[in-house]
Amino acid sequence: MEQLLHKCSNQAWDLTYLSFWSTLYWDEMSRDTTYLFATMDKELKKIFKNTHETKNHLFYRFFETQKAVMIKEVYAGIVRNRVKPKLNTELLDKLIETEKRRLLILVSNHGG
Repeated sequence: MEQLLHKCSNQAWDLTYLSFWSTLYWDEMSRDTTYLFATMDKELKKIFKNTHETKNHLFYRFFETQKAVMIKEVYAGIVRNRVKPKLNTELLDKLIETEKRRLLILVSNHGG
């Protein structure tokens, strides 16, 4: 179980890193700083390339054009209306403990 928690924690840190970079990148046009994304994690690179490569957009690679346009518009609407959450360490610690409990239940229910 400890190994599974370690892998989940590592993945969460990777995705947090990507998310944090994304918030810096979002304001890049109004600032004097350019933020680059760098990682040695192969899977995280795949996630980044699949979501940020503009020449060959993710939606158009997996869906025919009409559906891809519709998906992209719906997705843009979801992202556009997002309110940035206010986080603090107490809230994050509670969320981590909640997710650990959920993972333990999931693993125990599937014979892990």
